[in-house]
Order: sequence, then structure tokens, then C-alpha cells
Amino acid sequence: MSEGGPGGGGARPMIDCGDLELRIEADGSWHYRGSRIDRQPLVRLFASVLRREPDGSYWLVTPVERGRVEVGDAPFLAVEAEVAGEGQARRIRLRTNLDYWVELGHEHGLRSGQGPDGGPRLYVQMENGLEAALA
Repeated sequence: MSEGGPGGGGARPMIDCGDLELRIEADGSWHYRGSRIDRQPLVRLFASVLRREPDGSYWLVTPVERGRVEVGDAPFLAVEAEVAGEGQARRIRLRTNLDYWVELGHEHGLRSGQGPDGGPRLYVQMENGLEAALA
């Protein structure tokens, strides 16, 4: 039996779709072929399969295919902060423009960098190598 075929049990090869003509702007908006995507459920679906490769490139990745996405700065914006507790028990959570929450800590640290306008900007580490720029 051949791998990947019926009964073969092998993994199917990943299909590389190349450039998807999808861009995430520095303001957090998503665009397809230059047109803004305003349907938040669709943007959230795309964001759920977004990954960043070690070379810095961004991809939408499903179990069978992947396509490149262009990102203007960071794929998400941190738009709200929630602080609870005091002293050593203080917790800081950030909400992104797509309603993902992340708690600052060892796994989700802050880094400083240069924003698209050349000025300083803070970023929080997210899952899958992604970041959110602090708005």
C-alpha cells in the first residue's frame, strides 16, 4: 500500500498555496486583495490558524494546506488591560482586537521594538510565535 493512500496510514503532504493576497495592517484590520474584511467571525477564523515561522513569515495553516499572509506590524493589537490584585499577586491581562485574552507572565512576556512609524512600541508574546502590539 502506498503512504497517504487508502489504508496507507501515512501523512498527506502539505499543499503550499503561496501568497494568499491577505494582509493584516498595522491598525489590526485584515484585507483580501486590497478590500477590508469586516466580518469579525471570518477574521477570527483566519486568526485561529495563523502561525509565524522561525524566518518571520506568517502563514494560515490547516491540516492539509498553508498560504502566506503579509503582516504590516503585528497581527494583533492589545486594546484593553485588566489589572487585578496587589503586590506579588497582581495579574495583568490584555485583550486583543479579536477578543483574545492573554495574561502577562513567563509565557507571555513584553518586548520593546520599533513600530511602523519608526517610534518605540511594546509587544506581547502570543501563541504560535505571534505578537500583539500595544495600542
